[in-house]
Amino acid sequence: SSFFSRGPQIVDVNDAVIRLGFDLVSNVVLLAESYANVANSEFLDMHEEQLHALAISKLASEIVPAELKQATILAGLLHEIGKHVLLSAFPDKARVYVADNREGKTPSDIVAFEREVFQTDHAQLGAYMLLLWGFPNTVIDGVLYHHRPDKLLQEALGVSAAIYIADTLVHQMEPDEKLVEHFNLQGEMHEWKNRAISLVE
Repeated sequence: SSFFSRGPQIVDVNDAVIRLGFDLVSNVVLLAESYANVANSEFLDMHEEQLHALAISKLASEIVPAELKQATILAGLLHEIGKHVLLSAFPDKARVYVADNREGKTPSDIVAFEREVFQTDHAQLGAYMLLLWGFPNTVIDGVLYHHRPDKLLQEALGVSAAIYIADTLVHQMEPDEKLVEHFNLQGEMHEWKNRAISLVE
């Protein structure tokens, strides 16, 4: 993948583990397996979706303290998994959803539209799936609240806030001002914005 384009080409699993680290390789495998039964469709380009998940995972893991890094990587990789279930399970409603003009809409606007169309949203459904699969609460909350800055103001800077910030910046939008001020992140935002740009180029 172009996401790992530095250095010579990796053609061997052992080389991948040495170059990228066991945790990262494990998480990439997790990502691939999570999407294995979701084929490309008229609604989604799965390659693009996976690259987006990797970008969020990478940036968000750089925002949190070291002890939360692993949970943040997992939450970043899986933060959109509920979307694919919505679009696969309800193809007629999916056509209405995909036909909607997204230009100028925030992720929160899109979630509100999902609730209107599907009576749920991808964050709720994704979190529920992860609960059934036995993931830890930190990962589940990271998926559940990644479009809910209002909820994030009630807790310390952690997995959920990092996924929200990374997702917002990768979509080239501004995070909620109250959240930035609440966690005193003004000094880091410029660096994180540049990092987000580099991850999606």
